[in-house]
Amino acid sequence: MLCHICDDVRLFGTLDEYSAFPFENHLKSVKKLVRSPNKPLQQIVRRLKEMESSKLYSFSSKITVSDQFYSGPLPEENVYECYKKYTFYVAESREADCYCLTKDKKVFKIHNILKNNTLFIYGKEFVNYQPFFEYPFNSVAIDVLVVKNYSNFKLMPVNDILTKCVVVHNNGYTLSIPMLHDYDCDR
Repeated sequence: MLCHICDDVRLFGTLDEYSAFPFENHLKSVKKLVRSPNKPLQQIVRRLKEMESSKLYSFSSKITVSDQFYSGPLPEENVYECYKKYTFYVAESREADCYCLTKDKKVFKIHNILKNNTLFIYGKEFVNYQPFFEYPFNSVAIDVLVVKNYSNFKLMPVNDILTKCVVVHNNGYTLSIPMLHDYDCDR
């Protein structure tokens, strides 16, 4: 190959125009998608489909609501249909399923899912945030936060949700951790 590289450059242009190096650099991430030696191509396709379906920035066009109900907190102007569930988020059926991280990095507890022409979440957000740890780096960088004190009820568009969160109550503090399988790691 190296004997003919000069001829190839004259014929095809610079190496950047036809080199396989960009693909070879990507092989490491493709290799991580394979979990066993059987049927690697099928595994790669499945993992890519899983990754594509968990991207939350495109979920607003795929949202389905279910479990309509007629109780729970509502804004004063009650012009909404109420639901308990939509795609990844559940309101009030289980404590663990009702928290999310918004695009402006606020942890929000969903009390109700409302539908008018568009979908909204209705609930309370935490107002005090502290890092959970500061060494070896600040946990704020990965949105792992100690949270406390709720705001008043707020109405927020579903499109403002970044990811689902797990909130753990332990030893007098409340810890919020974003769920990685929903999280956009390319931000």
